[in-house]
Amino acid sequence: MNKIYYAHHLWKYNTPIESYELDLIKRYFPYHEIINPNGYIEQGIEESKIMKDCLNCIEGCDILIFSSVNGVIGRGVYDEFN
Repeated sequence: MNKIYYAHHLWKYNTPIESYELDLIKRYFPYHEIINPNGYIEQGIEESKIMKDCLNCIEGCDILIFSSVNGVIGRGVYDEFN
């Protein structure tokens, strides 16, 4: 099964916006496993460690989908996408 990494800003975690975006991804890619760093990667640790874990997850994914806020992405999403 192909994997999709869903890169999005922290403020979207556990919000209706995150749920909506996940539903869209599932609708368009029903046969893919979605890796959501919210819940998949431990968040209560040093930020550099979180980012390292995120980047390691991305290496094992086939697709990266990111979301923006009014056309703007944060530094973490930029690093994940880059």
